[in-house]
Amino acid sequence: MNDLTVIYYTNNREKTEFAQRIRETLLEAIDGLPLISVSQKPLDFGENICVGDVGSSAQNVLRQIQIGAMAAKTKFIATAEADCLYPREHFLFRPPTDDQVYCARPMWCIMARKFMACIYTPKRLGCLGAAMMHRENAIRGFEAILKHLGKWGDADEGYERLPAIMPLRRGYFTNPFPIVTFKTNEGLHQGVPKYSGQRRGLEFWGPAGELKERYLYGQEV
Repeated sequence: MNDLTVIYYTNNREKTEFAQRIRETLLEAIDGLPLISVSQKPLDFGENICVGDVGSSAQNVLRQIQIGAMAAKTKFIATAEADCLYPREHFLFRPPTDDQVYCARPMWCIMARKFMACIYTPKRLGCLGAAMMHRENAIRGFEAILKHLGKWGDADEGYERLPAIMPLRRGYFTNPFPIVTFKTNEGLHQGVPKYSGQRRGLEFWGPAGELKERYLYGQEV
């Protein structure tokens, strides 16, 4: 059922080996779905659109997703970030309505920055990096939020608020296994969610320390 295109976007700031391991896991998870990568350096990853070194900002994240959506040919699109792990089941979901951005839950952050305890912290509202949406309506929504800005820039306004202010409402869907986003020293947003319920291990992904060693350093524990 190839009615979903995965839009992978990156500013190419993460460490090379870490980013490659994330991409390898994503390829396994999407199981042959159409894939468009929108990157700031050339990548051999799906259909690649290289936008050049335009810099790291929320504005540029939105623009890169918009460019990927405009290049896609399917009814739906799914976003994928360069520092996120997705279970295969995530890509089986299809939005039941066209007028919502559907954010996946549960989602957890893994604290992988220097001098921080390596634990999982819940990200209860999900994020745009793990969302499904109707492609044509999403394109109109991105245009609405970006029309007052230049093509590229350093504006952080609107990133997390996007589903609330674009012509699509925020909806949610639940995966049987969690999505995990790494908080590294190279990430655009390094803030830690202020939620209780931190854990040392998660179903499906295992202990936080072992997952960090596997993806950041290529070491099996």
